[in-house]
Amino acid sequence: MVGPRDVLASVKPVRIRPDVASSAAASAAFALGISLLRAPGRAGFGWNGLAGWYRASLSTYLGRPAYLPWIRWMLLVLEYELRGALGEPGFALPYRNWPGGQPAVAAALAQTVYDAAPWDGTAKGFRSRLGALIPTAPPEDPEFYLALCNADRLWMAWQSANSTRPYLPAQHAPAELFPHRRNDPIESPLTASAPTNGQVLNVSRIYSYDSLAP
Repeated sequence: MVGPRDVLASVKPVRIRPDVASSAAASAAFALGISLLRAPGRAGFGWNGLAGWYRASLSTYLGRPAYLPWIRWMLLVLEYELRGALGEPGFALPYRNWPGGQPAVAAALAQTVYDAAPWDGTAKGFRSRLGALIPTAPPEDPEFYLALCNADRLWMAWQSANSTRPYLPAQHAPAELFPHRRNDPIESPLTASAPTNGQVLNVSRIYSYDSLAP
C-alpha cells in the first residue's frame, strides 16, 4: 500500500491539472484510467475501493473544516493510482469547472478566513461557502471527482490570494474537533499511513492548475 511519502513526493516540473473541457487528451486518459481501475482483479484498491472510502468517511468530513484537506488527499491518491494504471508518470488529474454560480464562487473566494466556529455548514468562512457549491453525485460516478478537483482548484486559488491566512482550527483547539485540527491525521483506509491536514495544505511542489480563475 502506498503512503504519504509516495503520494506527496515532489516532482519537477510540477504536474499541471487541465480543464477536461479543453483537453481531449486529458479526457481520454482519465476515461481510460478509470476503466483500468474498474478491471476485475486489478492490483491496488480499484474503483469500488475509492467510492467506499468516500462513503465511509463522508459523515466525518461533510460540512466540517477538514473536508477540503480530505478531498485533496483523496484526489492525490486517485491521481497516483491512475498514473500507475496508465503507466504515465506525468498524468495530471483534470477538473471540470462548474457551470454557472459565478457570483457564489466569487463570494466564497472573497472570504478572508478559512473557517470559524461553530465549525459546521453554518460557519462563516471560505470552506463552508465553497462546500455549499460542490455538485453532488454518487461517488461511483467519475464525473464527481472532476467536480471535486474543481473545488480543490478554487481552494488553491483562495490559498494563493490569502497566503497569510492560516488553516483553522489550529492544533490547540479543543480535542472534540478531532480530526479537523491542523495536525490531525486524515482518514485514509486505502493507504499504508495517512498525512495530517497540515501536510496537504501546500502542494505547490506536486501540482498546480492551468488556471486559477473562477
